[in-house]
Amino acid sequence: MNAKANVGSEPVAIVTGASSGIGLGMTRALLEHGYRVVANSRTISQSKELKMEYVADGIRANTISLGVVATPMHANDDHEALKKLNPARRLVQVSEVVDALMYLQSALMVNGENIRIDGGAHAGAKW
Repeated sequence: MNAKANVGSEPVAIVTGASSGIGLGMTRALLEHGYRVVANSRTISQSKELKMEYVADGIRANTISLGVVATPMHANDDHEALKKLNPARRLVQVSEVVDALMYLQSALMVNGENIRIDGGAHAGAKW
């Protein structure tokens, strides 16, 4: 778990590596203790299980799959080469990820969805 903050009366936790092992266990335990959880995982297969496991309790689980995001992690990388990894020929902006998160937060009937923010790279297009 990376961080904990209180939003209103519900505590919020951020969990990385939430698709298996300790991360998945922490996510489940936090949900069962009333936390709102923002979880990160490299694979969505285990998150699919979480999506339906807690729906009866009013807990939604959605995922966001990203292409290469323009962050300080890539500050010294060859951006022109990275842009060639998706058909839109640009890096994903942090603001685009925030927009998707805000949408998922507000769309109360959305559950079990994966939003791809990768310029269409997931579609396997030849570009």
